[in-house]
Amino acid sequence: MGNELKIFNPEITKNNLIISSLFLTSYELLKNSIIDRIKTFLCTEFKFIEHKIIYKESEEYRLVKNKDKNLLEASLLWLIEMEIITKEEKGLIHKIREQRNRIAHNLPELLTDNSKNIDINLFLETKRLIDKIEKWWIIEVDMSINPYFDNINNDELDTENILPGTSLMLDWIIKCAFDLKGNE
Repeated sequence: MGNELKIFNPEITKNNLIISSLFLTSYELLKNSIIDRIKTFLCTEFKFIEHKIIYKESEEYRLVKNKDKNLLEASLLWLIEMEIITKEEKGLIHKIREQRNRIAHNLPELLTDNSKNIDINLFLETKRLIDKIEKWWIIEVDMSINPYFDNINNDELDTENILPGTSLMLDWIIKCAFDLKGNE
C-alpha cells in the first residue's frame, strides 16, 4: 500500500467500516451480558413506563452496585465472585472497552492512518466472552428454574453445544455484514 492512505482503497475502507461496526456491536452485546443479565436477575420487580421496563432495585442488586461506582466494574466484580469470569478476563474486558472507545471516538483516524488498526483478536475474545457468560446464565439459571430439565441428568446434557441467543444474533450480524452465503 506504500504511503497511500488506506481510506483511498475502497475495499479496505469498506472492511474497516464493517469491522468497526461489528466491534462496537459486539461490545454492546458483551456489556449487556455483563450488566443487564445481573440486573434483570436480581431486580425481580418492574413496571412498564412508555414502552420501557423500569426495574425496582432489590437489596441484592444494590449490593452489586456498591462494589464500585462504575456499574460495569461493579458487575465484573460480581461475575468474578460468582466464578463466571476470571480476573484475567476482567482485564481483557478492560482492553476490549479501550479498543471500543478508540473506535467510537477516533473512527476517522482508524480509517485513514495506516498505522492504526483494529485488533481482530479482541473481537474474537469479545465473542468468546459473550458465549461464556451467556452459557453460564443458561446452564446455572435458566435451566435450573425450567421444570423441563428437572428429570434430566446433567451428565446427559451437551452443554458445549448450547448456543445462546446473543451469540446466535452476533453470528447472524457477522454473516449479514460480510454477506456470507451458507446453510440457510
